[in-house]
Amino acid sequence: MKFTIKKFIGFSLLLVAVIGVIIFKPFVLQAEVTQATRDYLHAQALSDWVVMGLAATGENNFNLDYLVQANPQSATDYSRSILAITAANQNPMTVANRDWLTGLRGFFNNNQFGSIQLINDDIWAVLALHAAGTANDDNQLVAAKNFILANQNQEGGWSYRIGLGSDSNNTAAALMALAATGLGVNDQAVSRGLRYLRDMQGVDGGFPYQAGSDSDGASTAWVMAGLQSLNQDLAAWTREGHTAASFLQTLVLANGSYRWQLGDQEGDLITTAYAAVALSNHFYPVRLWQNPNQPQPAPQVSLRIESPSSTICQMTVSATSVLAALLNGAETCGYTVHITNSALGSYVSGINNWQAGGTEGWSYRVNWQYSRLSADQQAVQQNDQVLWFFGNGDD
Repeated sequence: MKFTIKKFIGFSLLLVAVIGVIIFKPFVLQAEVTQATRDYLHAQALSDWVVMGLAATGENNFNLDYLVQANPQSATDYSRSILAITAANQNPMTVANRDWLTGLRGFFNNNQFGSIQLINDDIWAVLALHAAGTANDDNQLVAAKNFILANQNQEGGWSYRIGLGSDSNNTAAALMALAATGLGVNDQAVSRGLRYLRDMQGVDGGFPYQAGSDSDGASTAWVMAGLQSLNQDLAAWTREGHTAASFLQTLVLANGSYRWQLGDQEGDLITTAYAAVALSNHFYPVRLWQNPNQPQPAPQVSLRIESPSSTICQMTVSATSVLAALLNGAETCGYTVHITNSALGSYVSGINNWQAGGTEGWSYRVNWQYSRLSADQQAVQQNDQVLWFFGNGDD
């Protein structure tokens, strides 16, 4: 990692990076979850999917008493509830007086989870184990990952069951599971899965469940989540000027709910919960459980650095602040960071040859949102998206 520390010289440049008002080129912004959608989800009875949808929008206080009456019958039942529990920042080994993690592990047999004919129960087991803090070298997690890889279809996608044709939902979920185990876009299986999804995108920007069908909100939200788990730029996934996010916005109703398809008269609760995750720039697991009795690793965040001429870096890094994300990516991506310190915080005055001067400088966003904090003071959380960009305030 290469970076330099300089004493503060000028005040005007500092304001640019602290306040964050520079845009060097027009970004295609992700649509946001509206208050109407949050209110719609709040008005529903809590369920695993509703909890995950609300948690993705920033909710933290959940009463999970509904799980007391739960009667999980499968590995997928346990996995889904573990993902909801961890999204709520609660302990998956104690909620509702049940050890959900042990319950899930009880379905491990023949080097996979649940039915030997099903793939989706292994996909969700990997996501749940990861959400509960299981290490990537855990024997059961490794076996489930290998089972998923062994059952990828020839065209690059996955189905919920062995022997069936691929679909967008299970392909997106499989990619999230593989991303959770540490595989990235350079992995052959992941790359094939992304190509399959690329071919599935409709001219309306949305995604169907299977090729030849009409785009629907649930499938589109799943694909968005899968792409975000691999740090894909959703603005680059377009068909005839339409993106997945713009397609979802054609489905939203005045009450904040999202329809499954355009012809539907009413919104669908599950589709709305899926959309809340996707439009919040999240994926599954929505959150990772942090055991307060054990030291916790730094959050994993998506880092992207754009100069006026190219993408300097795009990767996942461990970091506790926006500045730490920038510095921690330098060694892998090979860029140089120049920092100026002042009483107002640390100011990034240059990355590589792009040095601040006049009205031009470096600025950042977290989850597409501006912040008035300096980069060293702006904390980040698990799965946050950190964008650094260079430009002129008049651009």
